[in-house]
Amino acid sequence: MRCITSVRYSFQINGKSYGEVIPSRGLRQGDPLSPYLFLICAQGFSAVLRQAENRRDIMGLKVARSAPSITHLFFADDSLLFVKASTRSCLCQEIESLLARYWGGSVHSKHKIHWKAWRKISVPKSEGGLGFRNFVQYNQALLAKQAWRILVNPTSLLSRILQAKYYTNSSFLESKEGRSPSLIWRSICWGKTLLRDGLRKRIGNGQSTMAFKDLWIPRPPSFLPITQGMNENLKVNEFIQQPGRWNGELIQQNFLTPDSQLILSIPLSPFDHPDSWFWHYRKNGNYSVKSGYWTVISNNKSGDSSSSDEISKWWKAF
Repeated sequence: MRCITSVRYSFQINGKSYGEVIPSRGLRQGDPLSPYLFLICAQGFSAVLRQAENRRDIMGLKVARSAPSITHLFFADDSLLFVKASTRSCLCQEIESLLARYWGGSVHSKHKIHWKAWRKISVPKSEGGLGFRNFVQYNQALLAKQAWRILVNPTSLLSRILQAKYYTNSSFLESKEGRSPSLIWRSICWGKTLLRDGLRKRIGNGQSTMAFKDLWIPRPPSFLPITQGMNENLKVNEFIQQPGRWNGELIQQNFLTPDSQLILSIPLSPFDHPDSWFWHYRKNGNYSVKSGYWTVISNNKSGDSSSSDEISKWWKAF
């Protein structure tokens, strides 16, 4: 056992050494059996990487557009991994690394121990963390703000330019990245995925909202009716009896009870206002970066609600 634990290993990533691993089982390098163990481990690791690539969790590098992607190369003394990384993710990781180093009390070239991983302390206090922001998720919330401006201001110069280039035959919410998108458009599309998680229609006259296709039911996260309509092209104005009043009998005939109750709870204006988009998680209906950040945090949070409640009580007592 001493032969195993008398060595130390570290990982070199982008020219920098990280971590220090003390092996607790296996064989030391140079043992006659180590080549066979290497083949077994390398084969399993290679299979895991191929599965991750098939799921599109990682993307390998290509030397040409038609060339096969390369995710890893294994040699007798080296294992090289090749995956795509964006400037955005690298910058966020660098900022988080600087904050973690500062939080750990590092001075000059001396680094102290990080008792907790940054991903564990950069969660809300109610989830057991210290409330530091996750910069990748915060960046998405910022980009969702740009997507919101394009959505609610379709006649702005930026909206008209992007529409002419990327979604001439569709709406902004239905638009795709397309071929060879710019960095700006890819970033806006990434922010749009978050925006859709809390976006729904505010019903005015109901003339531009599809009753069974559009997001308008006040029930997150889908905001869609659970009822399958016989006529999918029906619009919401078909269920409005007169300005400011729902046709309750017709709604109950076409929607299930849970949908009917939610629809009848939606207030209508007595004036003939057009339908508009609004953000479900704010009372005034306007998207904010803070609200978007908490939305993406709640979508990605782990653990049950009971443990979160206990942690929240502990923080309040503290």
